[in-house]
Amino acid sequence: MKYFFGSALLMLAALSAQGQTTQGTTLLGGNLGFNKSSAEASGQVAGVPQPRLESKQRTGQMSLSGGYFIRDNWAVGLGVSLSSTRAEQPYHAYTSSGALTIFESVSLRKSVGAAPFVRYYYMLGEKAGFYGQLSAGYSHERITTDNTNPNSYTYHTKSDIGYVNLTPAFVYFPTKKVGLEARLGYVGYDHSTNRTENATGLEAIKTTSSNFTATFGISSFSLGASLYLGR
Repeated sequence: MKYFFGSALLMLAALSAQGQTTQGTTLLGGNLGFNKSSAEASGQVAGVPQPRLESKQRTGQMSLSGGYFIRDNWAVGLGVSLSSTRAEQPYHAYTSSGALTIFESVSLRKSVGAAPFVRYYYMLGEKAGFYGQLSAGYSHERITTDNTNPNSYTYHTKSDIGYVNLTPAFVYFPTKKVGLEARLGYVGYDHSTNRTENATGLEAIKTTSSNFTATFGISSFSLGASLYLGR
């Protein structure tokens, strides 16, 4: 079961605008989202089928961005983001006494990031157009995983991620001050360094990874809104 509450923008009072993408215009935007999902799965222990168990996940995220048009159709700015995800995964396992019991692994993931960006607009008229945004940023993530199994430790994972993304979007202006944005995906590259250790500080594992991503389609669709404030 999955819910998504679309983007929301905190509206501010603005001076009259002389054009949405002209030099001297200030750009303010933001997104607020929530996602909840669940799934059931069956399994076996020692070849014996077990009852189906339900896993759950909840994610909340918020982003804010601000920019300035240094010339017509060209804007530079900075975006910041916060997100939090809680995942619950039950499973069957034997206790030290030999009893088959249902345990649960619970992970909490928190992330904060910042990314400067450059954006170029190609307008189809006064009301609509496209833009391409190139951003390069950094994010820090911390994941804590607890387990109700007494034979398991609490694990902590810290990640530092650098990335570059290119995002195309369609923008529609219902008024001169408000732009509604639709995005269908992005192309990006990221490099991350991860360190995982248990509560005792032992079993430390450090890994690095690099990924190239190109994702487009309905699953990557998102909506946003921005304010365009005049000089």
